[in-house]
Amino acid sequence: MTNTEETTKVAELMRDIKIAMLTTLDEQGNFVSRPMAQQEVEFDGDLWFFAERDSRMVRHLAANPHVAVTLGSAPTRPRRASCGIPWWRPGCRRDRRTRAPC
Repeated sequence: MTNTEETTKVAELMRDIKIAMLTTLDEQGNFVSRPMAQQEVEFDGDLWFFAERDSRMVRHLAANPHVAVTLGSAPTRPRRASCGIPWWRPGCRRDRRTRAPC
């Protein structure tokens, strides 16, 4: 599958999904997720979200730009897509009880 075909397929899967969960990391390395409305633009492989310039999310992104985005659909039309950049290092064995960053 070519990159164009892959982008077209993802765009098709995402077409009716209006809300995404955007996950960032806070100052202590904890995951913080929030619902975000997708902006209606022609999909070219980038997702666009808007946030207040002085929001907590923007502070998280300034400190660590790695995010995860999760999209889900209604149970009658099951479709899911997830993308993101992992924030942990390869081989990291993160302690899930303490949520300590690597």
